[in-house]
Amino acid sequence: MIHPTVLHRMLPTIVPLVLEWVTSVEKDLRDVSRPLTAHETADAVALGLEHPNMVRVAVVESFPEPSAELKHLAGQLRILTPGTMSLTFGRLIVIKATAPDLSQLVLHGLVHAVQIERCGGVRAFLQEYFAQCLEYGKDDCPMEVEARTKIEDLSAHRV
Repeated sequence: MIHPTVLHRMLPTIVPLVLEWVTSVEKDLRDVSRPLTAHETADAVALGLEHPNMVRVAVVESFPEPSAELKHLAGQLRILTPGTMSLTFGRLIVIKATAPDLSQLVLHGLVHAVQIERCGGVRAFLQEYFAQCLEYGKDDCPMEVEARTKIEDLSAHRV
């Protein structure tokens, strides 16, 4: 286990590597992804996404493999574990085909897309997200708490 302080100091090196992987995955899965449905687009707008037409969804059997180094670091941050069902790669929400609730995972990814827009891009989002994961733990970091809260609020307004 790498100490969180060491990981925090490594962020300037880690973020460009992750950004390269994210860009590669977005490109590789472009042809097998789909645009948001009308319902998902309405949810995206309700969540505050400015450019829902830029977001795509890919359902895959398994996530594209990062380098061994990135896989290890993602495991340290608990971002990529055997139980991970979805990841947001910039404007691409990637969901495992075995995920139990696709719609909830799309919503979660849409909140991350909102956060990416708010941060001014993927690089700034990754920097902030990883820093929060190191400080609070993945499940309790403010960006994850925001995602759960926004989804709960959206669901409550549907009832």
